[in-house]
Amino acid sequence: MLTLVCLFSCKEVRPKNTTTQEIQAPPPPAAVLGAPEIRVAVLRDAREVRIGCAHSSLTLSDGRGQEISKLPAGSELYVKLENNTLTVNGRVVPSTGLRAVADGRVTVNGAELARQLDVYLDATRPGTLTAVAYIGLEEYLVGVLAGEVPYDRWGAEALKAQAITSRSYALYQMKVHAGDPYDVESTVMSQVFKPGNHNNVVLNAAVNGTRGLVLTSGGKLFPAYFHSTCGGATARGPGVFPDSPAVATLNGRACPYCTQSPSYRWHAEIAREEIARKLRAFPDLAGKNIGTIQSLEFQGGSSAAPRADLVRIQHSGGTLTMNANRFRIAVGAGLLKSVMVERVAAKGDLLVFDGRGFGHGVGLCQYGSNGMAERGYTCEQILGFYYAGGELTKVYGDRLTASR
Repeated sequence: MLTLVCLFSCKEVRPKNTTTQEIQAPPPPAAVLGAPEIRVAVLRDAREVRIGCAHSSLTLSDGRGQEISKLPAGSELYVKLENNTLTVNGRVVPSTGLRAVADGRVTVNGAELARQLDVYLDATRPGTLTAVAYIGLEEYLVGVLAGEVPYDRWGAEALKAQAITSRSYALYQMKVHAGDPYDVESTVMSQVFKPGNHNNVVLNAAVNGTRGLVLTSGGKLFPAYFHSTCGGATARGPGVFPDSPAVATLNGRACPYCTQSPSYRWHAEIAREEIARKLRAFPDLAGKNIGTIQSLEFQGGSSAAPRADLVRIQHSGGTLTMNANRFRIAVGAGLLKSVMVERVAAKGDLLVFDGRGFGHGVGLCQYGSNGMAERGYTCEQILGFYYAGGELTKVYGDRLTASR
């Protein structure tokens, strides 16, 4: 493994005040570490999956490795769940899982994805199918950038910063979920992945230009969280994700760079009954008797770190206190955009919220990152601002680039 560590300064960054030099790497070992594959749950809660191969042959096997069929290029087949039994083109398969392997890329519901795809009955969600694609990490990152940021109008340095952040997040999740059926989902529950962009010049430039670079803290990978808009200040990791390890690089800081975001300030009106209904259905609150919502109070936070840590909910069945970010997810992250809530007011059957920012607020602020890029900051400076005290480490590839 070839590794280079560049310490980020905790001081305020200035645009374009670094020089970049190429550093010759020592001769590579006999087996050079390349980019690994990541297992992406591209479909969940499905009842049917359409599998094909546009430009190559495909082999379909059951859970025991027994070949079921071999398809020529351009073919498709339908995997369905009928009476909790797998069927392929109407034929019952005595297995709880299938594997499709192609010489090129397997297509899922028409989208080209990866050389290998697993489809199985999901025991955690009875009566549904989950499809997991095995994708090279660098190609996966192209799809993440396509799904996470408006790459056609954002600065190149912001795109590179996102690529490094998303690579770091992905590798950390691969480590944490090594014993699970997949590493990440393709939605906001992990990071959004949009397939079919592997030939995009802009996206490839951002990913290839940062190949193998990750963020570390004390030489170790950490969950490099990111979000859309911090609203003026990023959040401390432990307050939002109490089950994640405390990392010095996720301490939060004031950010003046995301004011151009359409979610810098927001307003929402949500029916009390809608909030109660969503809380009753939220897995964290299984078995809780939640009545009519009477009042909500966001607790914790300060002028320096204005996001709430907790929400105190007064309802007809009693009082409930829960993690503020989990409450936001339960109610709907698109409705309650953040827990930097400045006002809660009653309006008949509605509760009115005024706040700032979009997302959990930890780590990289995406709109802030682009705001910095527009002001002339480099990728390294952007990451040094949002992950102060962290390190930039190269974990694979045959050339090393350092900023001093």
